[in-house]
Amino acid sequence: MKNALKIVIFFAVSMCCALPATAQTAKTIVDKVINTHNAGKGISADYKVTSASGTSRGSIVMESTKYRILSPDLKCWFNNTTQWAYSPATGEVNVTNASSGAATTNPYTAIIDLERSCNMSVAKTSADYLVTFKPKGKKYAEYSSIVLTVSKKSYRIKKAEFNGKNHANSFIVEITNYVSGKNFPASTFVFDKKLVPAGTYINDLR
Repeated sequence: MKNALKIVIFFAVSMCCALPATAQTAKTIVDKVINTHNAGKGISADYKVTSASGTSRGSIVMESTKYRILSPDLKCWFNNTTQWAYSPATGEVNVTNASSGAATTNPYTAIIDLERSCNMSVAKTSADYLVTFKPKGKKYAEYSSIVLTVSKKSYRIKKAEFNGKNHANSFIVEITNYVSGKNFPASTFVFDKKLVPAGTYINDLR
């Protein structure tokens, strides 16, 4: 699930959106996501990522472009300056600058990239909006489409389906227990050594 981190962040941010009950275009929805994200409201949520290799669950806390992700597969903190990412697979924490190519999980950037890199359309079911992104270049080219399910009742993202051209690249992200309008202390988004095994190696790549 190498793409799970960036995607989970993107959809947690997407849930900040509170769309008016009027006719929506795909671009209107995405633009409102970006504008609402810039408002810097804090959110928390749980997520589940399902793919051919299995299921991963975790929690995410976000405030503007700051975030913290905690799961058995990954623990990550970002405070707008530094990113700390712990992987049980490697048994170490990688530390990178926000400007580093390694720190690629900025949620605002992820949303803009998706909008710029795809053709968008929207359809409706009885309960939901279905926003479809069709990649038009090399970026996201491993996917034939990315489909967001947006509740008409709450106007929040319920599910995201990443349909890979290769089945191994396909996965689904589901978001639950969403809470908005929260305030988090700055320490929330800074590496907490108590959440990784004692003696974990810190690989400082700054």
